[in-house]
Amino acid sequence: MKTLSRFPACCQRFASDQSGAVTVDWVVLTAAVVGFGFAASNLVEQGAVALANSITAELSSIEIVIVPPQADSGTIAR
Repeated sequence: MKTLSRFPACCQRFASDQSGAVTVDWVVLTAAVVGFGFAASNLVEQGAVALANSITAELSSIEIVIVPPQADSGTIAR
């Protein structure tokens, strides 16, 4: 019974104790930074994929013509 009578005092001490507040703040701030990092990387990824698709389309539309070398006539072109 003695433990039950001290329960409210323990709760009051726990609620007013500030020793872990910095740790909680650090965890919340770190989680927010990680979340913003994921959001930013998602935006960058979408832009990079769009740019890569644009480059692929442009390069695939280019026609490459290979010209065979001319026979050596013994003269040096200047």
